[in-house]
Amino acid sequence: FFPAGSTHVSWAEHKKNRDANAKLAAVFPLSESDIEIFSQAETGLDCAGRLIERRTPRWLLGFRDIARTTDQRTAIFSFLPLAGVGHSAPLIVFPVDHNQMEFCFLACLSTFTFDYIARVNVGGTHLTFFILKQLPVLSPETYGQATPWDMAVPLSEWLRPRVLELTYTAWDIAPFAEDYGYTGPPFRWDAQRRFLTRCELDAA
Repeated sequence: FFPAGSTHVSWAEHKKNRDANAKLAAVFPLSESDIEIFSQAETGLDCAGRLIERRTPRWLLGFRDIARTTDQRTAIFSFLPLAGVGHSAPLIVFPVDHNQMEFCFLACLSTFTFDYIARVNVGGTHLTFFILKQLPVLSPETYGQATPWDMAVPLSEWLRPRVLELTYTAWDIAPFAEDYGYTGPPFRWDAQRRFLTRCELDAA
């Protein structure tokens, strides 16, 4: 953070940089593997490239901004392969301490119950973040509790295979399946089986 061509930084500048670094560390904490990169990187550019590669998601969670109440579904959320998206497909990014909860979140957002609530709250044709933030969802702690109809299994583990099967139907989303422990081929698109699985999620 030293100015170009300067070997001296005033206390005010040092304090400003220190405070900025503290805020940055609070939002993007460095893990041990991140720190290891610093010792391996040959240059600052190499270090930045490795950190970006490590922290860049291998897949995305987005939703359709255009949400007309005349459509079959108002709230349409989905996992996406890593690619550029436009403003009409906003993305949702999870904090580090909840980065294994995306599939639970998607299961909640894809239910008829959530869709009905979204439908009665969308006044126009856009599902914007200020509307989305007001809609009710289950807390992360809920998914760690025992499944009422199968007390030996946490709710998250009951949801995982069902969300995976409904989501992983093409090779381009394979990184998502791998991150959740599945290395097999995409699931075959079986309309009747998918309908029954969605019914299970709605009932849950």
